[in-house]
Amino acid sequence: MRTFLAGVCALFLTCSAAFTQDVPKFSSVQVRTSKPGTTDGGGYMESGNVEFFGGTLLDIISQAYGLEPSQIIGGPNWLDTDRFDIVAKADRTTPAVTLQSMMQALLADRFKLAVRKEEKPLPVFVLTVSKHGLKMKQAKEEGPSDCQGKNDAGNTVRTCKNMTMAEIAQSVRGAAPAYLNHPVVDRTGLTAKYDFTITWTARGQLRRTEDGDTQTISFFDAAEKLGLHFEQQDQPMPVVVIEKVERTPTVDPNEKTRTAPAEPTQFEVASLKPTPPDTKGMKMNITPGGQVELLDLAVADLVKLAYSLDEREEIANMPKWMETDKYDIIAKTIPNVSFTAAQTMLKNLLAERFGLKVHTENQPVQVFAFTLAKRTAKLKDSDGTARSECTPGALDGRRILTCQNVTMEQATAKIHQSAGAYFVHPAVDLTGLKGTYDFALSWSPARRFGRGGDAGAAAGNPSDPTGDITVFEALEKQLGIKVIQQKYPIPTLTIDNVNRTPTEN
Repeated sequence: MRTFLAGVCALFLTCSAAFTQDVPKFSSVQVRTSKPGTTDGGGYMESGNVEFFGGTLLDIISQAYGLEPSQIIGGPNWLDTDRFDIVAKADRTTPAVTLQSMMQALLADRFKLAVRKEEKPLPVFVLTVSKHGLKMKQAKEEGPSDCQGKNDAGNTVRTCKNMTMAEIAQSVRGAAPAYLNHPVVDRTGLTAKYDFTITWTARGQLRRTEDGDTQTISFFDAAEKLGLHFEQQDQPMPVVVIEKVERTPTVDPNEKTRTAPAEPTQFEVASLKPTPPDTKGMKMNITPGGQVELLDLAVADLVKLAYSLDEREEIANMPKWMETDKYDIIAKTIPNVSFTAAQTMLKNLLAERFGLKVHTENQPVQVFAFTLAKRTAKLKDSDGTARSECTPGALDGRRILTCQNVTMEQATAKIHQSAGAYFVHPAVDLTGLKGTYDFALSWSPARRFGRGGDAGAAAGNPSDPTGDITVFEALEKQLGIKVIQQKYPIPTLTIDNVNRTPTEN
């Protein structure tokens, strides 16, 4: 869980532009509404860089205040649906807490955001020592805290060193989100550092049989073996209550004249070589020092990374070798480079080495079309008062998506994101439904059907005798939405030229 930024809006007073007068300002800022059709986009705030592309205001406020989305209370129904692009620059040495304060001031200025701070009982997982006692060894050597994870026969194996209980509570939230779907609070009272290894089975792969199944273990059972107990409780937690926010950001008349130092458009040094045959597993990493490693990536993957694409269908006129020829790129750039600058450098490297030339246009491609079969009672009309949002969850080996006050276009995007292993093509809403809806959808993970996420095959197959159900069956049986594969025009990156043999380093 992100730590709460203390000291902001003291005494629970309403926060507005008034409290931001002494906060440093960004050297450059760009704020705009995202282009229509933009789906879930990432965002980050670090090393003086703030970048959100297609981020909802709920996500942006969450990061600005160092809280989880569940700790942002109230707000208009569009808070988690409308999308915005924000790019802001500050000195690279700006502390993280100052960067958060600067972002809060920016939101108050551009979106007229006013909030107040409170405490409210919220569901959390409380971490305590098991009744059987702690079975973890204290760290013998001093050093930084570190965790490394790997997959072993379908299980997650996580080995950690020099971890305090507070650090464990913070790290496991991201390591096992299907189990720990609420913030984790450390109540062990322990201050020592520990070394340990924990192994658990992904929640969607758990199997329960009458005689017991020794091949799978839940995260909670695995933690008990270490003497750690996680219990869901309601606990007072800091929250931010939204009192006012405007949907359309204001424009700063000085925005065009206030510019940050130009970032590079070319790598200082770049090596591009075919991936060795014995390489196993891709790697994508940009270090704070400016070292870029893109290893074991097909040329198609490099293009998708450079142009922020998700699906293969978003690239038109692509030769087949782009999906099979793999390369390693090791490059050097300035420290703390922004992700957008890294993308620009990668685009230019692909143009230089592969002669890549592209343009964007609408093209008919294979999609999963959501169509209306026979709407069921579970797809309810929303009264329009609740904040539009979808919350993922898991129960008894099934995935669950609970949505309120969402359009079918928004629901299609959320289902596509939540059941990604099924959707090997883009998903589009062709139901014709125009209202907003409340519903809960539950389905079995794609891996249960032994096809490695081959949704094209799974879409037409009946449920497994064990009771497993594909997301496609769930949509039709539970909501009355039938998913069919067909051609449909969507924006695509069309390749005009690409050379299979790159130029020499």
